[in-house]
Amino acid sequence: MPGHVHDADGRRLVFAPRPVGTFRIVSGRIVACDPFFCEHVAPFDVAAPNGEFPLVLAVARDAANGDERVAFARLAFSQAPVVAWRPARVSGDGEVLGYAVDSGIGGFMDADARADYDAQVQVDAGAVFDRIIADMDATHAPTRSWRLRTDTRGSIALFSSGYGDGGYASYWGVDAAGRPVALLTDFQVVE
Repeated sequence: MPGHVHDADGRRLVFAPRPVGTFRIVSGRIVACDPFFCEHVAPFDVAAPNGEFPLVLAVARDAANGDERVAFARLAFSQAPVVAWRPARVSGDGEVLGYAVDSGIGGFMDADARADYDAQVQVDAGAVFDRIIADMDATHAPTRSWRLRTDTRGSIALFSSGYGDGGYASYWGVDAAGRPVALLTDFQVVE
């Protein structure tokens, strides 16, 4: 992907991988959500392997104006090739695909880390949200940023969501045996 170029609608996007760090899964369950509005979002209905896995963002740079956007967020569970992409769904959500973003930030959370996060938000939401913004400022460019926090209860990774607010789908990359080897969120930078 480094240097991959996508031309569409009169604009040229040049992609670069941005390794965020190692994402820890301890619960076998992942939640994808906007961290400011995720209190009632359930984990995906497919189990993820426990362990530590690389999280990489695909950042698209507009060749004309230098604008950078997080186009994709990807967790890789294995080096096995992805042979198919399947929609990542939440148990009981029927045909709903994706999650809503109203703060311009999306993310992956281990379900146990998310439970701790929810408890902290209940105690002092303002302090939690201020810490998120301060953490994201460390990687800030005018149109993109991210943060990763990990402890014994798992990881929470947050990142700018493409062009901001919207609905964003996630997909399981599966190997030839149907096992999940990756999880990807598409922030609709490329149509």
